[in-house]
Amino acid sequence: MFMSTPRFAEGFPENVGIRIDFYYCLLVALGLSKKQGRVASSRQKNAFILKWLKNARRADRFSQYASSEIEWLRQEILRRQQDNDPEPMLRLIYQSARQWHYACA
Repeated sequence: MFMSTPRFAEGFPENVGIRIDFYYCLLVALGLSKKQGRVASSRQKNAFILKWLKNARRADRFSQYASSEIEWLRQEILRRQQDNDPEPMLRLIYQSARQWHYACA
């Protein structure tokens, strides 16, 4: 299981919207891939996320603030066993950032 401190605290409040968008896009892409039957196991999720992160960085789809998030998440996935499901961690980070953002708005 991923045990991680939510990453949304760095650069708050300026970058919270960027991080919310980043994790939302990643979770939607992962959900669509699961629905299409391309991702089922935790290993497949990890491989999908690593590829998604590589494409997001290469295409420069997110601002510079998300580049640190991309690198952190990539390293976090690589240092864990491939059988660990990364989705709960992604949801935790996304939901925590949203809750903080809307509580402060």
